[in-house]
This record gives sequence, C-alpha cells and structure tokens, in this order.
Amino acid sequence: YASKARGIALHQALENVWRQLRSQKQLLSLKETDLDALLSASLAPLDSLLKNLPSALHALEKNRLKQLLLAALAQDKKRPDFSVYALEAACTLPLGPMTFHIKIDRIDQLNAETHWVIDYKTHFPSPLPWQQDTPRHPQLLLYALHSHRHRANLFHALQKWRAQLKGVGETATKAPYLQTSPDWDAQ
Repeated sequence: YASKARGIALHQALENVWRQLRSQKQLLSLKETDLDALLSASLAPLDSLLKNLPSALHALEKNRLKQLLLAALAQDKKRPDFSVYALEAACTLPLGPMTFHIKIDRIDQLNAETHWVIDYKTHFPSPLPWQQDTPRHPQLLLYALHSHRHRANLFHALQKWRAQLKGVGETATKAPYLQTSPDWDAQ
C-alpha cells in the first residue's frame, strides 16, 4: 500500500464527504453521531483500494483516514462561510501555444464573485510555489488562471493526524493561513 494509494484514498474520502455536505453551514449543523455516520459512509467505498491490506492494517488505515477527515473538517469549520462550488473539476486551460488539462480538487464559493481553490496534499511542497521564481510544483498556480473568480489558492495538507492550510490570495481575503498578494489580479 504505497503513499500514492494513500493519497488517492484520502482524496476520494474528502470528495465523498463534500458531495454529501456541500457547505460549511451543513458541516456546522451536524451532530456528532451524524458526522460519524457520514464519515463511515464516505470511507466505505474505499474498501476496494484497501483490499490488499491484511485485515489489521485495513482497520488501521481506515482509522487513519477517519482521523485525517476529522482534522480537515475541523479546519474547514474555522474558515469563512463557504459552499462547495465544484469537486474534482476537470478544466482545460489554454496558455499561449500550450493547453493544460487540469483537475481541481475542490472549489469553494464564498460569495457570487469569490472562489477559493483547494488542493489536497499529504505534505506541503517546499518551498511553496508562490515563493519561487520558477516553481517546481506549479499546479496550484495554474488553477488561479482558470477563472477570474478564483481569489485564493490553498493547499490543504493532511498528514500525521492533523490538517493545515497554507495559501495565497487577494488582500481582501483575510485568514491567518493566507499570505496576501496586493497585486493578485496582475499575477
């Protein structure tokens, strides 16, 4: 069970959760028993990914994924109000003579004109791509070019039983995990 498979399982579990929730408001309204049922239902389809694991490891991996989901949702509860605009959004991005085919993990809508792009990671790239002249991991930066409504790009890193957000966005967007860029539209 390689780290790539673990990342795929985590992505699928998060997609399953947000297909059901659709908004932070819905998340905040869940009772603990309802949240537990939602997580169990979101993890159940992953059994096919975990089928090659011995039963003891299968149970440990499902528990690890559940703890990471809880950590991710705890972070999402603290964010500004949002609804999920898109999940696993396949997009085509023409850029000069090239065309990029990208898949955005999640796009959250804060209001009619403001979207935040969320890219799930099992670790933060180092250094972060917006801190480099020539980024080695430009994926998140490409997402910003997809729509004028994208006002922030965030990595949502889930590792070692915890979740953490780091991102870059326009100055009107205030959050402790968000580095502001005064010339966001020019970038």
